[in-house]
Amino acid sequence: MIGKETMKRDAIISLFIALPTANLPFWQWRSPAEMILMAGLFWQVAFVAVVGTDEQKQ
Repeated sequence: MIGKETMKRDAIISLFIALPTANLPFWQWRSPAEMILMAGLFWQVAFVAVVGTDEQKQ
């Protein structure tokens, strides 16, 4: 079972991956709302990747 501290840490790491990814200049977002929406999607993908790599370590 994953502890709350680990989940918080993984969520923060994922956020630091997702925000710069969403701000890359080649995306050409039409509005700030679209960028925020896609940052949420990138965060979800990054979170699954971070949790998956954390599970493999244990």
